[in-house]
Formats: sequence, C-alpha cells, structure tokens
Amino acid sequence: MLKDTFRLTERGAACTGIFYNNDLNSVSKIQTIKSSIKCMNKNGGPTFLGMELAPGDKTPRRCVVIHDAPPFFR
Repeated sequence: MLKDTFRLTERGAACTGIFYNNDLNSVSKIQTIKSSIKCMNKNGGPTFLGMELAPGDKTPRRCVVIHDAPPFFR
C-alpha cells in the first residue's frame, strides 16, 4: 500500500490519507504553496468555498469566479 507521497504537502497527505487508512505520509520538501489565488490554502490540501443553495435548488444564484487563476482553473 502507498505510504509516502513526494508530491503532497503534510496537509494534503493528511486529507488524502483518509483513503489510505490514515497512513499516508508526506516526504515532500515543499510544504507551503505559493499562489496568487487568495482562497487557496498555503499549506496545500483541499479548499472549501461554501455558497448558499436553497433546499431542493440545484442551481446556485452565486458562483465562484477566480479572476487571477491560471486558465485551467477557469
């Protein structure tokens, strides 16, 4: 089973480790992420952006638009 990750930060490994019996360890030399996107967590791992959605409504009235994101995030 996968034990060490060279790509994920400690935070990323801790969150992804849920799928690996909580036994995933980060051995990455990089533990902080440089990004101009303010909502991105500097320690890596997932980012949650909540938005209002009425019960039963499948289309949010507001959406997240990241203007300074690289093209593949748009």
